[in-house]
Amino acid sequence: MAQEKYLIFANSTSDTMMFPASRIAFLENTDADTMQIHFHPGTDNTAGSVIFEVTSGKGVEFGKLLFEAIRSSRSSYIVVADDIASEYFSGSYGGTTVAATACTTIALL
Repeated sequence: MAQEKYLIFANSTSDTMMFPASRIAFLENTDADTMQIHFHPGTDNTAGSVIFEVTSGKGVEFGKLLFEAIRSSRSSYIVVADDIASEYFSGSYGGTTVAATACTTIALL
């Protein structure tokens, strides 16, 4: 059985969320440096979405790196954007560093 991976987001001590990666519905580039991940509802029928900033013009590359990390990481947890600890997911794509840079909105729907 495959190990579930969890994506961590935080923009304040009172606004943090950890979503199972298996609930990702889709990633959306909302502008050149903003992405939104939409999550399917869980067993409690609660869906969610997170808006965060990424390296400008690199949304597609960010998505590819994130999905590769979900597939290959040995850890159960992947920090995508944590403004409290200043920890952000990043990687190299085509010789360019691609990274999340801020978590702006976490919403349960």
